[in-house]
Amino acid sequence: MIYPRESVGSQCQLYVAATQINQDEELQNVIAHVANQIAQPASPLHPERTQVIVTTEIVQENTSAIDVWEQLLEKLNLFASLMDKVSEIHPYLAAAWTVLDAGRKMIVAQQERTSRVEELGQVIFSVYEIIDLTGDLKTSQPQQEILSALSKQTLECGYFIAEYYRDRSKWHDAFKNILSKTDRIIQKYELQFRKLKDALQQHTTIEIQFVVLVLIFSVILIKCIVEKGTTPHMPYYAMGARYQRGKQCLIGTREALLTNIRAWIDNSDGQHDNSKMLLLTGLSGTGKSSVANSIAEHYHKVNRLGSSFCFNRSELANRNSKHLFSTLAVDLAAFDPSFKYALVNCVGHDPSLCGTENLQEQLENFILKPVKDLVFVGPIVIVIDALDESGNLGSRYQLLQSLASLLPTLPSNFRILLTSRPEEDVIKIFQPNQYIYHKTMADVPHNSTKNDLLKYIQSELRDESSQSFSIFQDVHYRTLAIKAEGLFQWAYIACYAIKGYGGALPTPSGMLMEFTRLTSTISLHTGSVKGPLDQIYEHVLLTLVESPNDRQRVSKLKTFKALLGQVLAAFQPLSADCFKQMHTMSPHSTLIEDFDWALSKLGALLTGVIDYSEPIQFIHTSFQDFLTHESSGDFYIEDVSQHHDSFAWSAIHTLNKVLKFNMCSFPTSYCANSDVSGLHASAQFYFDTWSRYAIQYWGLHFAKSLLGASLESSVTQIVETKFLFWLEAISLLNIGNTAATTLAAINAFCKTEQLKLYILDAKKFVLMFTPVIVRSVPHIYLSSMACAPKKSFLYKQYAGVLQHLPKLPVGHVADWPMTIPVGAPLEGHTWRVKSVSYSPNGQHIVSGSYDKTIRIWDAYTGQPVGEPLVGHTHWVEAVTYSPDGQHILSGSADKTIRIWDAHTGQLVGIPLEGH
Repeated sequence: MIYPRESVGSQCQLYVAATQINQDEELQNVIAHVANQIAQPASPLHPERTQVIVTTEIVQENTSAIDVWEQLLEKLNLFASLMDKVSEIHPYLAAAWTVLDAGRKMIVAQQERTSRVEELGQVIFSVYEIIDLTGDLKTSQPQQEILSALSKQTLECGYFIAEYYRDRSKWHDAFKNILSKTDRIIQKYELQFRKLKDALQQHTTIEIQFVVLVLIFSVILIKCIVEKGTTPHMPYYAMGARYQRGKQCLIGTREALLTNIRAWIDNSDGQHDNSKMLLLTGLSGTGKSSVANSIAEHYHKVNRLGSSFCFNRSELANRNSKHLFSTLAVDLAAFDPSFKYALVNCVGHDPSLCGTENLQEQLENFILKPVKDLVFVGPIVIVIDALDESGNLGSRYQLLQSLASLLPTLPSNFRILLTSRPEEDVIKIFQPNQYIYHKTMADVPHNSTKNDLLKYIQSELRDESSQSFSIFQDVHYRTLAIKAEGLFQWAYIACYAIKGYGGALPTPSGMLMEFTRLTSTISLHTGSVKGPLDQIYEHVLLTLVESPNDRQRVSKLKTFKALLGQVLAAFQPLSADCFKQMHTMSPHSTLIEDFDWALSKLGALLTGVIDYSEPIQFIHTSFQDFLTHESSGDFYIEDVSQHHDSFAWSAIHTLNKVLKFNMCSFPTSYCANSDVSGLHASAQFYFDTWSRYAIQYWGLHFAKSLLGASLESSVTQIVETKFLFWLEAISLLNIGNTAATTLAAINAFCKTEQLKLYILDAKKFVLMFTPVIVRSVPHIYLSSMACAPKKSFLYKQYAGVLQHLPKLPVGHVADWPMTIPVGAPLEGHTWRVKSVSYSPNGQHIVSGSYDKTIRIWDAYTGQPVGEPLVGHTHWVEAVTYSPDGQHILSGSADKTIRIWDAHTGQLVGIPLEGH
């Protein structure tokens, strides 16, 4: 290894380490001769030509106590807590603590340490000892720069210590018979810390340069150097592809995720020791690129960023797959001269090799061969952002294969952060294994993301002088954060729109108008020009249906629309397994022949693409808006009725298959459901996910189907032969409100008079006996059916076929009463109820109270739906539904009118004031 010790004027002392050396004078002369031919030392600290001094000494090791390291860690921990809000200091202190703590644990485990390493710890401790950790540390800008340099140098020193104890054999091999090398490295660290200490004591500024040990150089490579100091010309180097400053996460956001990634890079979490790549996936707009830029910036500041490369679809000509390895090689050569020497040795100035477009040749000659004989200290970070934008599927496949093949042979110190949308090919090739650690943006807790969005929006909605707009208050920011649904891209677009789409700043009323439009449930499509998110969705779908001829394009388009139409038609998210099961249950199902292929292509837009047991959902509701608005062109899904046909047929066939008497083998008739141990688990086992869905939603799909007349005979059969068994399933699954909702939907849309009479009788039965049905499966028969009126359709239909049905000797009524009480009183408000209203479809009731809240109730079960709507500051005097049932309007004694989303309970826009 060639390493500088001190630079004085035009001289710099270099120390040479070799894998093999002895006392032979001739070999010593060879080493000295080779070293003197090198124009640059093995560190970027001293690029000038220098006189080379070759020294060999012996490193002595002994054992010692570790008290100094524990004291240092205590100091670091306190210092980091005091520097919590200083972005240029705190992240590096926190990282230094974790790295040094990992090194301390290894020292304890091995029960040994060189006395020189102990002395180094004492020197570092002496620096932190002079810092006043009892005050607020209100320092001047020069002092903050010194503290920043101190935190970064501490982190770098931590890498050295942790690496030394992590793999002792590596150091013994590299320093064999030149054993004073460890002392020389430690001396450089000690000297830098003493300079920092003097600067802190004297309150002076210093020229900050870091002591960075990256590579241990092999004498074999030194002998093979053919050119001094010049990096080979790489024609496919991508100018401008590095990370962009200013594109990082806003300070104070994504903190947990960034800390987790830094711990993986620094190898301080102890959980992913062998992994060399972290694949971070997420939808466009979730902030992957900001995370990538933040990590790149962090490690650039501590001289650990080997390279960064950001793919960009709009710049594919200069940033495609053939540019990646060339750019990484040139950046690594600039990062450390030792790699440059190795790269020169591998490719020289062979234009044909330097200019090859073959990715495998690039990988082998630009990366793998140069690093083969190099031993690394500390992490070498490479950040590759937006891999999904690296080219078409063919070129991307070759790149993915090359990256995957790189991992087993890459030195363990390399850490590659790779970001991408969850595309099928990316997920398939980079399956988690010993080399790959996979995280998704969805792993970030929802509340954390919402709070980060709130901070981001507050920082964006400012004028040119960085002052907040006085018209916006906390409620406006929170409304936007909720509406963004985890997408920073949406938040960016919303703020951009509110501020005038890049044009002149609108008037305050204009900004409020745009805010209201963005936060309402009305579609954003108000003109012919598509918004940014719609452009993204259109681009993705156009790419997926791209074909060599119109016939294939039409076929692909039909497949995608069929799949997406069924996702739209589902009343609750279903997994791919459920959809495939539905397709097989009915001859009328819209069978998607290429279901697996189509679903695999939609990972950027839907969940449940990889894991077929995970529900398929639109990642953002704006994509659903896109599909159901005519401005989406070929992708417009105008009507999903045909898909309700498929659901209805499949669900009815499923009910006929699974419903029967005593499905979960109820042990006795003398107990309630809650008294039977394991009943819920037994029900979940008996009814698979699709069966549970069919039991709950078969009637709703029937009501929306275009095949109502042809389906009515099947519905009649269910009521005549399976109705009580269906109620049994509802009781077992504890979904008591399902029965009334289903029967109301069927009653509203069925045409046959006989079926209408059946359904009306069934509704009365359910309304009368819901408490019994929900409480006990056996008493659906023993109590409810036994007490049903003798002239009712259900009693006449089932009493004759049910064995051991109790008979009422007296008091058995003949007909249903004229009025049937619908459950118990609805209770929940804490003060007087002032106003109530039914929803247009009769399924819900809304109430307003003097307790300042609004509540929504299930009209059939009396159960509250969601949480109370809170916002008014005085009595709620009046509530009502909009004619389409999409909104709730409320008027209050606080002199405001508010509009609420009837489905989510979220406030729409801002309160209407003027009264």
